[in-house]
Amino acid sequence: MRSPFEPRHSLCAVVRISGSGARWTRETVNISVGGVFVAGGPLLPVDSRLTLEIELDDGRPPIAAQARVVWVRPVPQGRRPGGCGLQFVSIEEQARRRISDIVYERYVKPVPGCPVHLRVPGLPVRLRATACEVTRETVVLESEIQWLHVGAAVSTELGPHDIRDGKLRNISVEVGPSGNARLRLAIDLSQH
Repeated sequence: MRSPFEPRHSLCAVVRISGSGARWTRETVNISVGGVFVAGGPLLPVDSRLTLEIELDDGRPPIAAQARVVWVRPVPQGRRPGGCGLQFVSIEEQARRRISDIVYERYVKPVPGCPVHLRVPGLPVRLRATACEVTRETVVLESEIQWLHVGAAVSTELGPHDIRDGKLRNISVEVGPSGNARLRLAIDLSQH
């Protein structure tokens, strides 16, 4: 079973439903790769099996799926409409990819240049960054480390009684043989 916490996208689209000897047309409220929320009735019992045809509003033919009712909200609650939460139990991979593309493009995908946060194991805080490139396979981020800058005054402890003051002249990052990031700092001692 897929996670109930998959990203969802609000989608007002036509869905044709058949099951329990009846056919009807409703509108979707939101969709994820795992299922869809359909507004209105008829409200069927949990575990009812249905056949769906959903217009994804992406300029392509509707997708088909088999689904089951996993929860029902008989009447609206505040701003949440009444309807049924449907879980896909059978859907073609191509249809799942189309849903994933819609959710990713319209909901998940950050826009290049927008601020993002990066969680790094071992770092106690999230690293602030900017998205430079975003594709389905790769995200390229840039992050400025405010406390580390060219021209900063630094003290280098080379030994117990050998401390040298200088200014940071150059900063670079490379990848060491182990795959770990290696920070390379050039310090100008000539001023002191």
